[in-house]
Amino acid sequence: MDIKLFVTQTNSNKELFNIRSVQETDTDVSDKLFPREIEPFSMSPHSKTINWEAIYSDIEPTTVGSELSNTIISVISPILPVEKIFVDEIGGVFCVWTIINEDNREVRRSIYEREGRIMERYPNLLFDFNLIIRRGRALDEIMSFEGRPVFERN
Repeated sequence: MDIKLFVTQTNSNKELFNIRSVQETDTDVSDKLFPREIEPFSMSPHSKTINWEAIYSDIEPTTVGSELSNTIISVISPILPVEKIFVDEIGGVFCVWTIINEDNREVRRSIYEREGRIMERYPNLLFDFNLIIRRGRALDEIMSFEGRPVFERN
């Protein structure tokens, strides 16, 4: 898949930047994912490198800030057994439910390590991470959650 990223300064604040992605060639990826814009961000004039973590999802975050939701998606969803991620703020605590089907020690360790990275990135926020192992059961048999997932693997 060929994607171009366009970085531009915002009109209102010359220290903020926008990123816009555009799909360059016809691929199997759904057209509804493109173009995609990322919220403005600031960059120090002393910055030499930018560490990029990005994943495209057609599901928009609903209640939690998009920066936090995008971080959670980009850090946890690359683990292939992850089926869904739900995020909600409850009483000032950011609750994250990660859904996998089969119990696998290495997958769990990888998820726990990545959850630790998220907590390090946001040290002033409170998190409650939950790993749900379906074991072939329907998700609504295991948990009741009214919100939509912020990430869902097709």
